Amino acid sequence: MSSDDQLTPAIRLALQLSMLPSDNFDEVLAHINNSLPYDIWDEEAMAKVDPSVLIQDMDARSARMSPEDKINTADIVRRDFETTGDVRQLESAISLTQQALAAPNASDEVTRVALHNLNVMYNTHFQRTGDFQSLNASIDAIRKAVDFSQDNEGKAEGLYTLGGRLTQRFEALSERDDLEAAIAAYVNGLSLLLPDDNHRALFSSKITASLKRYLEIHHSSDALHGTIASLVRQDSHIDAHTRAIMLGEAAEYARLQFEQVGTLQLLEDAITLFSHATNLSPDAHQIVSALGVALLIRFERLGEPADLDTAIELQQRACSLVDDNDDGKPGILHNLGNILQVRFSHTGRVEDIDEAINVHIRSVYHFKNSSLADTFPFYSSLGTAYHRRYDHLRHPEDINKAAEAKEKAVSLVPDDHPARAQLLNGYGSALLVQYTLFHGKGFLDEAVSAHRAAVELTPRDHATRVPRLHNLVQTLQARFRSLGDLDDIQGAVNSAQEVVSLIPDDSIQRKAVSLFSLGVCWKLKYTVSFNSSDLDGAISAFRRAAEMLPLGLETSKFNTELGTMLLHRSEQNENTGDRDEAVAVLDVGAHTTSSPIAFQFVCAIQYAQTCTKYREAQVAMDAYTHLFGLIPRVIWIGDNLVRRFEDIHLVRGAVNGAVAHAISSGEIKQALEWAEQGRCVVWNQILQLRRPTNGLEDDLAAKLKSVADELQKLGMESHSNPMGGANAGLVTQILTAMMDISVNEETVPEGMSREDFVRRSVALVGALGDANGQRQRSLTLEYESLLQQAQALPGHDQSIRPKHFEELRASAKDGPVVLFNLHSTRCDALVLVDSSEGAIHVPLTTFTRPIADDMLSTFLGDLDDAGLRSRSRGFSRATPERELRAVLAGLWRHVVEPVLQAVKPHIPEGDNLPRITWCTSGELTFLPLHAAGLYNIKGASANDKAFKHIMSSYTPSVTALLDAQQRARSTIASNTPRLLAVSQPTTPEAEELPATVEEVKLIGALVPGMTWLNDTAGTREAVLHGLREHNWVHLSCHGVQNMEQPLKSAFLLQDGGLELVDIMKESFGHTQLAFLSACRTAAGDEQRPEEAVHLAAGMLMAGFQNVVATLWSIGDEDALFASEQFYSYLMEKGNGDSGNACRALHHAASRLRERVGDGQFLRWAPFVHIGA
Repeated sequence: MSSDDQLTPAIRLALQLSMLPSDNFDEVLAHINNSLPYDIWDEEAMAKVDPSVLIQDMDARSARMSPEDKINTADIVRRDFETTGDVRQLESAISLTQQALAAPNASDEVTRVALHNLNVMYNTHFQRTGDFQSLNASIDAIRKAVDFSQDNEGKAEGLYTLGGRLTQRFEALSERDDLEAAIAAYVNGLSLLLPDDNHRALFSSKITASLKRYLEIHHSSDALHGTIASLVRQDSHIDAHTRAIMLGEAAEYARLQFEQVGTLQLLEDAITLFSHATNLSPDAHQIVSALGVALLIRFERLGEPADLDTAIELQQRACSLVDDNDDGKPGILHNLGNILQVRFSHTGRVEDIDEAINVHIRSVYHFKNSSLADTFPFYSSLGTAYHRRYDHLRHPEDINKAAEAKEKAVSLVPDDHPARAQLLNGYGSALLVQYTLFHGKGFLDEAVSAHRAAVELTPRDHATRVPRLHNLVQTLQARFRSLGDLDDIQGAVNSAQEVVSLIPDDSIQRKAVSLFSLGVCWKLKYTVSFNSSDLDGAISAFRRAAEMLPLGLETSKFNTELGTMLLHRSEQNENTGDRDEAVAVLDVGAHTTSSPIAFQFVCAIQYAQTCTKYREAQVAMDAYTHLFGLIPRVIWIGDNLVRRFEDIHLVRGAVNGAVAHAISSGEIKQALEWAEQGRCVVWNQILQLRRPTNGLEDDLAAKLKSVADELQKLGMESHSNPMGGANAGLVTQILTAMMDISVNEETVPEGMSREDFVRRSVALVGALGDANGQRQRSLTLEYESLLQQAQALPGHDQSIRPKHFEELRASAKDGPVVLFNLHSTRCDALVLVDSSEGAIHVPLTTFTRPIADDMLSTFLGDLDDAGLRSRSRGFSRATPERELRAVLAGLWRHVVEPVLQAVKPHIPEGDNLPRITWCTSGELTFLPLHAAGLYNIKGASANDKAFKHIMSSYTPSVTALLDAQQRARSTIASNTPRLLAVSQPTTPEAEELPATVEEVKLIGALVPGMTWLNDTAGTREAVLHGLREHNWVHLSCHGVQNMEQPLKSAFLLQDGGLELVDIMKESFGHTQLAFLSACRTAAGDEQRPEEAVHLAAGMLMAGFQNVVATLWSIGDEDALFASEQFYSYLMEKGNGDSGNACRALHHAASRLRERVGDGQFLRWAPFVHIGA
């Protein structure tokens, strides 16, 4: 016989038997009914045997073997194969097993065992030979075994094996059907197991692994819908949570695969699988959170806002599902914070970034100290959130907190950790902003160091090298601006060009930002080179950056730079095309509401100024109208008072320019409205919050008043104590505990380490410190929403929007009200009059800003020389005239006299002097218009003095005047006022003022029923309480003007200063008159001339109708005399009516001039009247 294939089964069996070791032979023969007649070990005998006879005999004997004998014999042969490794033995065992399976009398047990053994042996044969027919036979055998099995456990075991064989064939042949069938086998097998079966985990892991493998190969789950449906099906025998876990793990794998290969279908699969998983197990917080992350990734890819909103909702839901002590809590909070940051970056909604900071602080708080080194991502994200909020709101404390958190992250991350470069990069960026704010060279040096270290740690082919190089460019730009080193700016240009070249064009956001940075480099280089190619490079880069992005956060900033450079080039080359393009891009930037308001406002200013110069008058008017609409967002009620007063400089120049343009265009009424709208912005916001809600529906009115009251309170508290209000007690407890911790271990809660307690305490204090600001911003949004509802009601829009001309002119019923506007192009007076005209325009043709600057410099110099700006009340005074006479003469000739001549026809003739209310602006805010005149000047008339023609009063704004007039009209006049007098002869840590006692005694003799708080009785709380109980107040004490923090200007009392912010917290509805016999109580802040940040204005805004105050320091003798004359006139000729306060002060000043002489300006001129 030439081949084994020609042998009959019997001969093959004989051959196999002949190869059995002797110790197994007897065992084989025991399973054969009759002994063989041949001596198979006798070669001579065997040689004489007729092969055909041998075949017949062996076939007959084989046929007579029972299925069980064949199974047992095959098993013995298989085991011998395992010893010898001879494949022919394995094939013999397979043959015997097939015979046993094919036998008609095979029992169920034989069938079960045969199928099982065939599966194993065929698979072994495949492993040894690579014959796929064997693998196919193995799969067929196990499938039949599964179908034959009668019990669930056996079926499950078979299905588990079937899944393995199908997976094996899939890995060899890559047939998708095999992997799908394998997953189905595992799913069916799992469904057969009891809930407490230990093998469930094996099936679950196989299902998950198979799903992952499928997604890895095919990048799609299209063909898995049947399998997924079987897992999702409500009638599945697999419990829902197990199915959710499997789907969730597969979904996470699909998401990770997407991040590696970028196939969008993988992300869609992940979202689908996560969605099924969350439906199956709604309380599985990890899966809910993971679905939110996947939706965030899809939003970043496709930009669908609904994905972002849903992602946030899911993270919030996940947070609510997980216990605070769960190790997963910090991670979910971290995810939520990051998603909120993304939404903020796209919408600019400040409540999102506020909430992001809150949850990031909570993530730090909940982290277990045992893994403190792992908290660096949490501190890094917190720092990023603070940095983003700084970019939007420009609160310096935010960038300080950002740098602090970033520094903490850098200190925690191991030196060899891959994230270290990223953390250094973020830290360097925060330091760079700190440098731009605070100008400390240390910030800049450390920023350069951090950015360079980040770049050095980043491989050249790594994707993150680009943003890190970009940030290094920023630091080089900053250092060039500081030191002017050309090497720095050239290095910045080179690096910026490299960054642009490395970023693919389809990465739009990054490409645009890098181009903008390159444009800034070219622009800076141009400032020293004046090379037209550098200017062209800047314009090209800015233009490409602006054109790449849709309208959004960067638009206003990009367009401002592009427009500015285009204008510069058009002026150099007289290119109208550049000019037109500049107007167009500035127009877009000025109207992009999703850009940060600071950038949008700057762009709007540039746009309006450009239109003024190059477009029709009406186009510029429209541009300025839009600009004024932005002011409430720039000086936002959602910010605290300190911030609003700091930001007021942003609007000053723009307002003056707008008013000047309106005047030049003949729009006098519009000019008046704008002049009013742009002055005392913060004061007017306070008045707005106190405005009555009459006529509104009860529910809306109650809500509006409640929100307005809390907003006003928060605005004040955030100035005086950033951790004050409702949080003060808790903050104190925490800080006390933190101080005690070093000496008292009992302070630490049981089960918590000291370090963990300190870290959590610090996090909580940080959260509380930010709470007032966040609450104020949240309330502001609610307040603005309520205002919109009120505006929609008929007849209520008038009381909410800025005042129109017809409302403003009502302020002139008691005499003309004069507003000034000083601009580089022109200076003007706008006069509200009680006549048919309503307003007149007085061009101050001989007055200019340089003249105003010179006057103010001279005037303040004289005050300084006399020591009247830096010291308190009570000193005897010198009276240097120097150039002061010239200043007063200039005020007369250039300002006051032209106004008086213009208003004369509008003032009724009579015996009493008319009254003019000055609403000053710019440098005029600090100059005594009421003292203007020609003193001791040859040829001058005795009447060439303001006080000869008018009584002067002042007001911070027309709105404030109208408010005071309204309160005065609603107050019943009384000739028996309730006067509170406060004298401070011996204020702690201040010069003694013994004359204040005599001053108050004289007043008490004139005003019956006076309440007197003298010396130690004059505490802050006692005075505030007295103010609430009396309608007149006389404060005879030291007054201190704080130029660094104007709201801390104060009246000095026994237990400290009664600060302006303390007074502003109050809202007195009954108060009529305040006489501030202290120094410099009406001296404002030279950096904020339009805001009237002084004690007198604070009293006016707090509800006093009339305030008498001083522009500079006063002496005891003059204060005593002026007070006596004032109250004497007011009680005797004014009938105790505070409405006559202006006339009473004019009388007192006249008597003081008679006493000291007209030329003693510094003695009689400091007293001024403010209000109704």
